[in-house]
Amino acid sequence: MTSANFQQEILQKLSEHCQVYIVGGAVRDAQWGIASKDVDAVMAMPLLEIEQKLLEWGYKPHIIGAHQQTVSVFQGTEHLDLVNFSGDV
Repeated sequence: MTSANFQQEILQKLSEHCQVYIVGGAVRDAQWGIASKDVDAVMAMPLLEIEQKLLEWGYKPHIIGAHQQTVSVFQGTEHLDLVNFSGDV
């Protein structure tokens, strides 16, 4: 995957707790071999737990959205959006 180091670090740490799936434009960008400034991922972990882990690791996450909430982490012009899911993969 071609993304910012902070995005890779977060995804790696989260993958130690549950499966993490990269979705959206970041998948296309990786196929084309270009860096993605916006990475979207889904996982089977509650949003509040994701937020807590990010805080423990020194990040400043934001829960955004009223209907479909996401945990977002920003660094410069790059960001990572995390969503939980409860269905089968």
